[in-house]
Amino acid sequence: MDVIGSHYGFPYLHASTVVEPAYEKPKSLKITVPVYELPAHVAPTGLAFYRGSQFPPMYHNQLFIAENGSWNRSSKVGYQVVMLKIEDQKVVSRETVVSFLDGEFPVARPFALLSADDGVMYISDDLKGNVYRLFFKNETNNDSTEAPQELENNE
Repeated sequence: MDVIGSHYGFPYLHASTVVEPAYEKPKSLKITVPVYELPAHVAPTGLAFYRGSQFPPMYHNQLFIAENGSWNRSSKVGYQVVMLKIEDQKVVSRETVVSFLDGEFPVARPFALLSADDGVMYISDDLKGNVYRLFFKNETNNDSTEAPQELENNE
């Protein structure tokens, strides 16, 4: 993700196109723009590539992000774990894996992600101090090559 010597814009440029008028960018400065932009105020605090095998294949080697959430907005965003689906080394979609919003009320604020040796994922919560265990549950059979039935989280 990082290349030594790269400059990612701040404070001269926000995201890909928002020029900060308070600072003049040096003419010789080359800025590397993001390859993918998350929505404003989702507050990504943790990320992990899923390297386990307990989830179905569609989740393997995908990037999971803990979005801590927008504590200072009237309309809440974030408060979820999302997966950035990657194909041919490019992000092709952003999908919610588990949401911790009940309407506009956050019930948790995911902070960090960790894959365990058994293939489950743990999600830390800095709102209530919980750790959630995210795992795949297929009630029809144990063949993980089938279409995903359900990803569950439990405390």
